[in-house]
Amino acid sequence: MPNCRKTSRNCARGRPPLPDTAAPDTAAPDTAAILTALPGHLVGADLAAAAAVLHRACFSPGWDQAALAALLAMPGAGLYVLSRGEDDDRLAAMLLARAAADEAEIITLCVDPYCRGNGFGKRLIREMGEHLGRDGVRTLFLEVADGNRAAKALYRDCGFRVIGRRRAYYADGDDAIIMRRADMI
Repeated sequence: MPNCRKTSRNCARGRPPLPDTAAPDTAAPDTAAILTALPGHLVGADLAAAAAVLHRACFSPGWDQAALAALLAMPGAGLYVLSRGEDDDRLAAMLLARAAADEAEIITLCVDPYCRGNGFGKRLIREMGEHLGRDGVRTLFLEVADGNRAAKALYRDCGFRVIGRRRAYYADGDDAIIMRRADMI
């Protein structure tokens, strides 16, 4: 199974390859990636390590393996993963969420920079929403940096609406936009 890679049209952004991520080429993206939903207590050290590599490729500073393991150990935590394929232990995308009663929060959503634009984020949100909806979750919340236009557009496309703002919430001074989706059924 081929690795998830952007087409040459999407690689023209001039970004250098990130550690442990695939360098861009003209291969078509692997849209048949494997989706796995795992409760926090079933996540092994290898998966937590792979999740930490992906998180650091997407955010600065990214979370390390210990931080992700602590988040995954929280009651109600679940990790939703798109792998690159059976022969590649790197992750194409992941979504970490935590549920309590009939509400849940997306803690983080990461898509490998070279896999963006292929619908992986939307797919993870859909699968997570269906899974949590079956478990009784009716409302989903998240926070996103105001300057992250792509993520805000993704969340709007997935039915989230802005309900608030936390001024200068992030270390760089950016505001956090609070969003909610209330139709998880």
